Amino acid sequence: MSGRTSAHIRLVTRPGDFISRSEAKRLATEFETSGSSSSTSKGLDLIGPGFADELLRVWAGEHPNVELRVAGASRSVQFMIDRALRSR
Repeated sequence: MSGRTSAHIRLVTRPGDFISRSEAKRLATEFETSGSSSSTSKGLDLIGPGFADELLRVWAGEHPNVELRVAGASRSVQFMIDRALRSR
């Protein structure tokens, strides 16, 4: 047994887009207790550069024991994800 937990978090829980670093920080609190996290972004059309950078570079760098996986990203969301990951 690996001792890892997986939290599946659906990003689209309210209307609107995820733009700011503060929104990323609030979402990241959901990841804190799990060893692995998945995000479903299906239906989400936009995330801001600050949101992507805070979650995928800053927070992930501070929590190397947590693996973030994203499924169902639109082209524009995937673009921002890739951009944040390139700056690691």
